[in-house]
Amino acid sequence: MLEAHLLIQLQGFSCFQNISASFRYYYPLILVARLTIPVMIVAREIIANIVIVASINNILVTIAIGL
Repeated sequence: MLEAHLLIQLQGFSCFQNISASFRYYYPLILVARLTIPVMIVAREIIANIVIVASINNILVTIAIGL
């Protein structure tokens, strides 16, 4: 009975070690994702603004050529 109890405790501990090891492996990825998502949103806004400005410039150039 005691051996079985110790075995269960050991299995639980090794399971906990595996979880902590995988957490240590995935935590930087989670941090990178949390940092990357806002950067991507900001970059998308900047790219959209650049596209809008470029299209306005194209329209102005087209009007200027037309005049």
